[in-house]
Amino acid sequence: MALCETVKLEHVDDHVLDLVINLNRIPQINTLTTCEGHVPYEPPTWPAKDGWIYFTIPEGAYRDLLLTLELFCQERNYFALRNIRSVKPMIESFQIVAEYEPHHDAEMNNLFEKMNDAGKKAYFERAEIRRKEILQGWSDLNALVVQYIQAHIAEDIESLPYR
Repeated sequence: MALCETVKLEHVDDHVLDLVINLNRIPQINTLTTCEGHVPYEPPTWPAKDGWIYFTIPEGAYRDLLLTLELFCQERNYFALRNIRSVKPMIESFQIVAEYEPHHDAEMNNLFEKMNDAGKKAYFERAEIRRKEILQGWSDLNALVVQYIQAHIAEDIESLPYR
């Protein structure tokens, strides 16, 4: 089985792989680009890289699933569900994002470069803790998606193809 042409399983980070597969088991949901989140990414310019999963759904569909995802994100202040402007008619695009501590301000000025060595070390220590929280969050989100599928689509989740 395969996902849409733009997503190759071998390019999906390990900690979001099950979630990507299970979202794609839901009819008419398609994931696009994904990232589990990384530390360090490209210090000093970009010391941490947020995690994300982009996905599309038919307009107006799966409101109960979106509510479940939104409630999850509200419980964890470093996760967010964002509605992204779709370029395709009758399709909605969403992004689940898992954020690290900001390292740029609103004007994209690099805050990390302005930190002293102790501040940079503390940033990375906090980022490593956040990474563990983010990776657990992806796992918890996957469990919610599996519960949703079992309650609304099919008990035997493994019998469902993923696209």
